[in-house]
Amino acid sequence: MTDKILLGVAHSDDPNEMEEVCRLIDAQNPSSLGLELTETYEMYKRPFTGEFFFYLERVYTKRGVCVVPLDSAKDNPGLKEVSSTEYIDRLLLSPTSHCEEDRVRFHDIVARRDAVMLERILAHQPDVVILGIHHTRSLAPCLPHYRHKDFSEPYIWQDA
Repeated sequence: MTDKILLGVAHSDDPNEMEEVCRLIDAQNPSSLGLELTETYEMYKRPFTGEFFFYLERVYTKRGVCVVPLDSAKDNPGLKEVSSTEYIDRLLLSPTSHCEEDRVRFHDIVARRDAVMLERILAHQPDVVILGIHHTRSLAPCLPHYRHKDFSEPYIWQDA
């Protein structure tokens, strides 16, 4: 393991993204991997995240890498509500059909998620942290000991 890495991903269904993410993880040879998963992983069984973080958890746990779930429904009760496909569709995909109160609530819950993930990263210090790109951009200034990289199409690693 060389430097600690904070990696922002699109967590898309594109197999090229997963291939490149795994290539980066393998090159780092981490003993621990922090992922955008809750303790039970239940929040991420939704269409727009697919199996991305589940797949990484399964593959790297089998290889003996300690996987650290960084998100928490327990510490953020609103997470389940805003993680539902119906809520996301209503709020993000149909911007004219929601009120300002919903937008403020959504952003508050995302901010609390970032705070919980930051706390867990600092407590566990995983060698490689992989989160959605918007979370890494928010957390990077608080984690100067991590090298921040964003993964963007056409799947080129970019120093952020």
